[in-house]
Amino acid sequence: MQFGGQTAIKLTKALTDMGVKILGTDADDVDAAEDRERFDEILEKCHIDRPRGSTVFTAEEAKEVATYTLSKTGGQGAIQEGLHILKKLNLI
Repeated sequence: MQFGGQTAIKLTKALTDMGVKILGTDADDVDAAEDRERFDEILEKCHIDRPRGSTVFTAEEAKEVATYTLSKTGGQGAIQEGLHILKKLNLI
């Protein structure tokens, strides 16, 4: 499909389900690249290192993840700036 984003993904799936042959990347392969869990499984299977990912729902969880991630990469300045922004927004 010569579109980008979700439009192409949804249209490709619908056309494939109707039996329309689409040239290029298979719809399932596109889905595997877009689906975080499936993509992570592919990286794991291929022994490709990647940063630890996390899903957060609160500002406090975001602070904990950011602190862990940035502290591992020497990003203390970024941590302080992030905390400043969170405080300014009254999130912590």
